[in-house]
Amino acid sequence: MVSVKIGGGSNLHNLDAYLTLIMVICSYFYFHRIPKKPEYNSLQRRIPAWLNLFIAGVPFLFSLSSSSHFLLYNSQTTEDSLRKMQRNIGRVLEDGGEVLFISERQLLTFNYITGVTLVPEYEKVFLMEMVMAGNLAYIDAFQNDIRTQRFDLIITDPLFDRYKERGENL
Repeated sequence: MVSVKIGGGSNLHNLDAYLTLIMVICSYFYFHRIPKKPEYNSLQRRIPAWLNLFIAGVPFLFSLSSSSHFLLYNSQTTEDSLRKMQRNIGRVLEDGGEVLFISERQLLTFNYITGVTLVPEYEKVFLMEMVMAGNLAYIDAFQNDIRTQRFDLIITDPLFDRYKERGENL
């Protein structure tokens, strides 16, 4: 139950890791793999079963909260969008151009989009890490590729500029 985004890995969240840990611990209990203590110290207190269930259940309650819901999509619209994207990418490739997938790399991984050679060094999360780390050599190389128009088509999420003042919360 870990949400891993294929081709980049930007969706591995703390809650997912916690749920996975709880699942592993629960599986030890379910399959009776918890070793028995040879003797029980009366000074130790047992945690009541209801408290264990509460501790394990809290993350599931958060995951089922109103802020997280399943989005249903229209399969016809999705297929039309993929066909349009493949057609535009095909035109670029026919002209000898290069396509960069900064995001949405799962489309290549699962062959929804074909014919594109993946450029691994320019994935969105890695780009952000290099900027935050101040890796000038990497940033200069990327800026040079953009300036010289190495890529004829760049696929990424919509970009929005929102500048924040010092101390302003997200």
